[in-house]
Amino acid sequence: MGPTIAGLDSLLQMPTGCGEQTMIGLAPDVYVTDYLKSVNQLSGDIQTKALSYMESGYQRELTYKHTDSSFSAFGNSDASGSMWLTAFVTRVFKQAKAHIYIDDEVLIKAIQWMVSKQNANGSFPEPGNVIHKNMQGQAGSGVGLTLFVLISLLENKDLLVNTNAAGVLVDEARQKALAYAEQEVAKTDDLYILNMAAYAFQLANSTQVQTVLNKLEQKATVKGSYSLFTIVVNLMNTNLMSTELLNR
Repeated sequence: MGPTIAGLDSLLQMPTGCGEQTMIGLAPDVYVTDYLKSVNQLSGDIQTKALSYMESGYQRELTYKHTDSSFSAFGNSDASGSMWLTAFVTRVFKQAKAHIYIDDEVLIKAIQWMVSKQNANGSFPEPGNVIHKNMQGQAGSGVGLTLFVLISLLENKDLLVNTNAAGVLVDEARQKALAYAEQEVAKTDDLYILNMAAYAFQLANSTQVQTVLNKLEQKATVKGSYSLFTIVVNLMNTNLMSTELLNR
């Protein structure tokens, strides 16, 4: 990705709108701040603005939390929480913890809601309605959604350890989701799915990660001096920006 990305701070924005729009605004605030900090280019002015935006976005998103701790575009006005949005929220909130206060209970209860909806075969359904489907890519259903939720469960692994009943349930859900994903990913050549699978399998220490990376390398298309394969590996190693932002 190179040491700098000119004008990257221009992606910072005040999160507004519904629960989905708020996250679409909050996510770049978190990812850009992480990246600029990692390359020692996070100036005081940019940091102050970013933290203000993140805190506002966090508080705003909480207004779209259902009583069952899931999230959706319009909160309790919607019939059900959204699996995709709840996973998105838990991923971004987890990363935002490096910069602002995030209540762990919000994350834990959202994770428990997702796990409670898991199908017997390890996949995750979408009980809610997503308005901004263009933001989902291939993560809106099937193995893509399951990989997206699995990544959230893995990134938040430290919050629910398997030393108590709740932690054991989440650990079992991760294992079931991984087994399902490994089986389904083996059948696909979809670049977006392989991209997510590479990251998820690396986090899970899956024996299938090298197989997925080999597929990605074969499909790599050169963009400038970087192949897509190189970018994916960089994302896996640094976890500074999300594959969703990369694919926007």
